[in-house]
Amino acid sequence: MSPATGSFLNKIIPCRYILAVLGSIALAIVYGLKVNLSVAIVGMVKHTEAPIVLGMLQYLHRRMDHLHGQAAYKA
Repeated sequence: MSPATGSFLNKIIPCRYILAVLGSIALAIVYGLKVNLSVAIVGMVKHTEAPIVLGMLQYLHRRMDHLHGQAAYKA
């Protein structure tokens, strides 16, 4: 029996390069799906809820500043 010689394409382009290109394409597809889903979720959110969310974020930001100020005071 002779050893396996591989395919014609394998002699021109090594398998690791083909795998790297296919992996890069897969990552690009996953990224595109993630962006598409994010845009769809933003499109489905009721716009009347935006001030409530903004108020919550501002409250959390003030609370974190307050907690950091206490930690700096104790140090």
